[in-house]
Amino acid sequence: QLCLMVPAMAALYRPSRNSLVDQLIRRCRGRSVTYLITKNSIRELVRALRKNTIVWYAPDQAYSGKNSVIAPFFGEAAMTNTATSQIARISGAAIVPYLPRRLEDGSGYIVDVLPALEDFPGDDLAADAARINRLLEDEIRKAPDQYYWVHRRFKRRPAEYRDPYSR
Repeated sequence: QLCLMVPAMAALYRPSRNSLVDQLIRRCRGRSVTYLITKNSIRELVRALRKNTIVWYAPDQAYSGKNSVIAPFFGEAAMTNTATSQIARISGAAIVPYLPRRLEDGSGYIVDVLPALEDFPGDDLAADAARINRLLEDEIRKAPDQYYWVHRRFKRRPAEYRDPYSR
């Protein structure tokens, strides 16, 4: 319903290797957003933001490589994407966090739209990543049962960190 209240909304997504699954994802997400942007289409993302298109982007995924830093997430070192800061800097877009929560009776959602982040991005990508993680932690604590805990948030860490998923 939120998507119906805004003029245009795009969502970032990672295409599935399975073409049938990818088709299903595109069809389902296509019901609620104007268009989808694949995660590697940064130019398309920046163009959308410069046109004032709202972009849904999930910063709580596990990342690795040159566009990630280690930042605490619930007291555990987590590989955290720095793209939020970099894209905000390149596009000039405001970062406006919003978080949907299911209603207890299952009849729908409430969407909390938070104020745009002030002084963001900063000069330090690691500090920005830690700030985003703290914001997520604060919001997750409001309804921890609704967070997608099965997502392996602490994978892809450097070897000096213990693997929390090993047995």
